[in-house]
Amino acid sequence: MATLTTGGTLVLITEDMRLDMMALLEQINKHNVNRLFLPFVALQALAETAVSTGLFPKSLKEIMTAGEQLKITDQVRAFFSKLEHCVLYNQYGPTECHVVTELKLQDTPSSWPALPSIGSPIDNTDIYIVDENLKSLPNGSLGELCIAGDCLAQGYLNNQQLTEEKFVSWNSPNGKKIRLYRTGDIAKYLPDGNIEFQGRKDDQVKISGHRIELAEVEIALNTISGVLQTVVVASDHLAGQTQLVAYLQPQKEALDVNEIRQKVSTLLPEYMHPSHYVVVDNFAKTSSGKIDKKSLPKPQYSRPSSAPPYKKPSSKLEKQLASISGKFIEYSQNWYR
Repeated sequence: MATLTTGGTLVLITEDMRLDMMALLEQINKHNVNRLFLPFVALQALAETAVSTGLFPKSLKEIMTAGEQLKITDQVRAFFSKLEHCVLYNQYGPTECHVVTELKLQDTPSSWPALPSIGSPIDNTDIYIVDENLKSLPNGSLGELCIAGDCLAQGYLNNQQLTEEKFVSWNSPNGKKIRLYRTGDIAKYLPDGNIEFQGRKDDQVKISGHRIELAEVEIALNTISGVLQTVVVASDHLAGQTQLVAYLQPQKEALDVNEIRQKVSTLLPEYMHPSHYVVVDNFAKTSSGKIDKKSLPKPQYSRPSSAPPYKKPSSKLEKQLASISGKFIEYSQNWYR
């Protein structure tokens, strides 16, 4: 709609082309496309293909990404370094509100932060950060990101219960009663007025007293040679303990997980090291092009190849300890399922 209402020409692509980054780059070149809108996972794949093939569409002037947290990887930096007159916009907006904030990245890509903010609210939109009791929090405090303004939807069709849960009547700091949408996302206002997005409330991870930003772990893994795409999640699938699981998609050749572990030890502090690595051929996508995290395979425990040779328990005491340990693990897995 934005393209048509500003006098532009909308270039449509096929489903096959949407999945073939080389074909997409050629289509952009062929039609001199100026503006591109895509989720981060597609931007990363497009940048990777452009860097590896040397094909950088000079017609691009604006690229907008939304739907997932933007990560400035080495490939993204290299991609925009070759697009001298192209601006990157990081946008944020749930389906219930559409786009409500925007950050314009136009300086030298080498100066871009690894995890850019989501910018500031657009016109006719207000963003509030509140605590669990819907009390407005001061700037710099982490809380739930809530949205008010002309952008709000009326609610969920045929689902009054969810509508009342997410769209609430709220007393704003200036005393006015307004309608507020609760996103379930965690964020905070920065000193410059921009908003730092820190993920879903349900995805907040704290291990051994340390709060971990999953995107920071993903960025580190993406810098390792041979890794095309990474998704890191917190899982309690094994023995009921919260652990980091890294899903890796290789570029071409098979990945050596032991080698990945060694490289990660030089990139991240120990508390941020994934406990398990799962290599996947491809990531399943949702209809909107995001990675479908619900379809990720559950991690399975296997004895690392770097572990010392296995020796069966021989003495009576060793056998008793092994039996107790096995029963405990089985009990824990059943309890947390």
